[in-house]
Amino acid sequence: MTIFLTTGPYRYQKATGYGTQSRGKLNDKRSKRENNEESCDHFSVEANCSKCGFHGICERGSARISPWLSFALKTQRELQIDAPINLVQVLGAHNSYNNRASGYGDLDDCHWPHRADDVCIAFANQEFSFTDQLNMGMRNMEIDLWKCFNKIRMSHGNQNFLLGCVPWDKEFEDGMKEISDWTKKHENQNEILEIFFEDHTTREEDSSINQVIEEYFGDRVFTPSDLKQRFGDKWPNTRQLREMKRTIIFLDGNNHSARFLHSHFWSKSYTVKHFDADVKNCSFKGNSKDSVRIYSDSTVYGPVYNGIRSKGTIMDFKKYLLCGVGVLGADQINAELMKTAVFTWAEGEPKQAINESSCVMLSRDKRWYVRDCNEEHYYACVSKQQKNHWSLSAGVGKYSSPLCGEGMEFSVPKNGYQHQQLSQAAQGKTVWLNFTPFIPLLVH
Repeated sequence: MTIFLTTGPYRYQKATGYGTQSRGKLNDKRSKRENNEESCDHFSVEANCSKCGFHGICERGSARISPWLSFALKTQRELQIDAPINLVQVLGAHNSYNNRASGYGDLDDCHWPHRADDVCIAFANQEFSFTDQLNMGMRNMEIDLWKCFNKIRMSHGNQNFLLGCVPWDKEFEDGMKEISDWTKKHENQNEILEIFFEDHTTREEDSSINQVIEEYFGDRVFTPSDLKQRFGDKWPNTRQLREMKRTIIFLDGNNHSARFLHSHFWSKSYTVKHFDADVKNCSFKGNSKDSVRIYSDSTVYGPVYNGIRSKGTIMDFKKYLLCGVGVLGADQINAELMKTAVFTWAEGEPKQAINESSCVMLSRDKRWYVRDCNEEHYYACVSKQQKNHWSLSAGVGKYSSPLCGEGMEFSVPKNGYQHQQLSQAAQGKTVWLNFTPFIPLLVH
């Protein structure tokens, strides 16, 4: 059996064996793409797509998640408004450009979730477009850059071209335009977005990369110069970036000295297989002042390579968030996976629109509920000196009369790790949360 592997839209050729594709079949598939003949596949159904095309994949901008999920994820982002950006927990998409909606992995035949022993083809790391990944709540987008065929392209290439950059891989400029269009929408203008380049270009391409970023993002980019001159090389928080109207951050693992590119701020990066996410054993992560990144790999190249087996995949965001992981790079983003990122609101909560008089309680199930402010519950208390040290008040009371002890203050967990610490301290008791200061950020 002869196998040739590449990673563009027409990626998989076999002389013999399973999944053989002929040129005629490729032409049929292109025709179906043009005529939007196929019904939605299971990912697209879960995303409640309004329109599907080739292979049943959501057309760009047509994936939707529930209003509850969107609100819960936004809540968790806004809770971190005063945390330095390098310590914010952010949901990300591994190889976000390498998605079927953009033509990558046209011949993929694996079913999701893959099994570690599957013998199939899955070249694409993602199902949905940049636009839909962002709409689902992704805020860290990973893009591989290669200079090939006289263009900077988004490609899963390598130097030996065993997985090659090909002429039909999307150009870097196309990806930046799509992301820029999303950020310019009114409802997205305050969202902090990290774009991480796994950069295989050389310094000779710095000027070209700068030019594209300048064209599509301009002065909305938070630059290395801003970091040094305004903040003394210490990362600002979300509130400060919004005040500056610089909400786009470009990160690069290649240490280029380009005008817009920061070195990535996580000190350690693990594959899923190499990270123990047992929340009972993660204090060193949550208490660390360094950010940690976890990433997965769902690609399968028949019998040649199986990313699930070698690197693992993220199937539950929450256990990593509770463990204090800073940046998560997941494959095959979909609505059901995004639900696993929620550790705050119980499903369906809040049942009615909240306002500044709403009172929020952590229940016995470790989720949030809006309750009558005259009910009596314990209070969530955090140390004024150690923000990861949580305890309960000695007694219960109404929301308006917090009873935290000396050196403690009434508060609300700002991230997954703090939520886990409070939940452990609560030991099944019901607890008032000081969510009031954050309500204006969520009420328009």
